[in-house]
Amino acid sequence: MRPLGGWLCTGLLATPALTLAAERAPVAVIAGQDADDPRVVAAVWAIRAAMERAPDVAPVSIDERLGEDREPPAEAGRAALVEGRQAFGDLDLERAARALEAAARLLVPLPDRKLEAVEALDLLAQTRAAARDEAGAAAAYRRLVVLDPEFEPDIEALGPTVAKAWRSAAAALAGPPPGPLRVESSMAPAAVFVDGRFAGVTPHLIRRPDSAPLSLELRADGFAPWRRTVTLRPGQSAALEPALEPLGRSPLLYDILEKLPEQMDRETTGPALKDLRSLLFAEQAVLVAVRGGDVQAALFDLKLGRRVRSLRYSPAGGTATVSDGSAIVEALYAGVDALAPGTTELAEEPETLDAGGRGRLVDAWWFWPAVGVAAATAVAVPIIVLSGDDDTAIRERDGEGAVVLRF
Repeated sequence: MRPLGGWLCTGLLATPALTLAAERAPVAVIAGQDADDPRVVAAVWAIRAAMERAPDVAPVSIDERLGEDREPPAEAGRAALVEGRQAFGDLDLERAARALEAAARLLVPLPDRKLEAVEALDLLAQTRAAARDEAGAAAAYRRLVVLDPEFEPDIEALGPTVAKAWRSAAAALAGPPPGPLRVESSMAPAAVFVDGRFAGVTPHLIRRPDSAPLSLELRADGFAPWRRTVTLRPGQSAALEPALEPLGRSPLLYDILEKLPEQMDRETTGPALKDLRSLLFAEQAVLVAVRGGDVQAALFDLKLGRRVRSLRYSPAGGTATVSDGSAIVEALYAGVDALAPGTTELAEEPETLDAGGRGRLVDAWWFWPAVGVAAATAVAVPIIVLSGDDDTAIRERDGEGAVVLRF
């Protein structure tokens, strides 16, 4: 197995050109307790976002599994783009605008469909301009520039109307920044993605340095993704509270979620995890909970039916970020075969993580001296310890720090 360590930590700061393994184990990262707790939801999505960059594992797309009768967004976006091209060529501007708007809405949030998204927005701007909708054309170009700052249309070939729309878009981007956008979700805590990147969990406040349109996506387990492109005028504040649409097979998932809290601290997979494997076609599962302010994550090998490892992690800001998710994924898979984690025999001595938001692995020898120093000096030092077979723990807390010992 290639090491997950340094790759995961640095991969979130930069995006190197990487060749993913041909085989990636599907992992169900899911709330193991309090599925409606925003802190749990934040941790779940932070781990999923980090795992997307891991070489040998990939989070299962739960909404796709529960809504398999739906056309995947990439395929639906491509189909809409083909229809938009044809309608534009036939000068059916109304149909072209509808199809290209749908294509842009579906393709912009998908990083691997950037070229198609750029084409959809460019054609949409041309369509709006041909229909003498200069404001609509400028809005499409603003969205395009945010997606691809290096894009420049062939103004001379496209004519004065398009040129005017392009200049209007450029002027709007250079204006004063807009006010904040507050995103709510009445159905359940939802993950918020801005321009394809995980940004947090509802309620979430979005601030932009400019008035460029943003691609907004809300995702919650058991609901269909909600996608829109939002543009705020300079100085304008706004709030959104979209109604998420439940997926047809969601009750099956909810039934499993109700049983998962009993599974968090078990060594072998119980009926709930077996049902989860059947429903989501997952080979592994990471159950996530928040206990005492710490994120607890447990990795299970569903093929072998056993728990591999569990740990506690203390996010520096109280809520897990993608960097925290990277540290958790790194620790869960440290020293094990990511494609078959249950086959690895782990050492008995505890491994530790350095909590303070840095998310780096620390050699096991460091752990016990640190505990001694913390106890002797009464300094508040958060220490994360891999949980043992039993969930009982001895805790001594001082201020914001914590020392957690497990036997």
